[in-house]
Amino acid sequence: MLRAGVAAMTDRTPLSLADIERLAAAYAAANEALSLENTLLTAEINTILRARMPAVRARIEAAATARDALRTAIAAAPELFQKPRTRVFNGIKLGFQRLKSVLAVKDEAPVIARIRALMPERADDLIRTQEFLRRSALEALSAAEMKKLGVGLVMGSDVVVVKPQTADAVKLTEAILQSWASADPESGDA
Repeated sequence: MLRAGVAAMTDRTPLSLADIERLAAAYAAANEALSLENTLLTAEINTILRARMPAVRARIEAAATARDALRTAIAAAPELFQKPRTRVFNGIKLGFQRLKSVLAVKDEAPVIARIRALMPERADDLIRTQEFLRRSALEALSAAEMKKLGVGLVMGSDVVVVKPQTADAVKLTEAILQSWASADPESGDA
């Protein structure tokens, strides 16, 4: 029905500000209705979460206790994991794995100086040098200076803006669904 009204409005020219205001009122009403649904949905989800949370917490604690017992047992019997170093039992991968080695460099400046002094021929391979334009400084240049450097300035264009001044109902819905998913015990590390 709303689309038919919009089509009828755009068939005649030009649109008036009153036409735009009516469309804005329809959008505001739709957004308000969505916001109300979000409020009701949030209340229902919170009721369910409050009811299920004690059981979920108990399951999380039980899973953590079982995981800790398994880790302790594996750590106490490394000889069982020589070859292969990991195994899969009941869908759980367990054993030992070597973590990726990490360089230990407290301060890069002295290491860079030593590379330049002791291995100058390899400095380009071992030291990364990056240059970047300072956009704010370039924007402060005159048009003639920018032209000499081959820098252009692309002017921004007008775009249609439709943004509620109150909380956007769609973002609220997405936030609710995301918080609901993060509260789901199946999705977390237990």
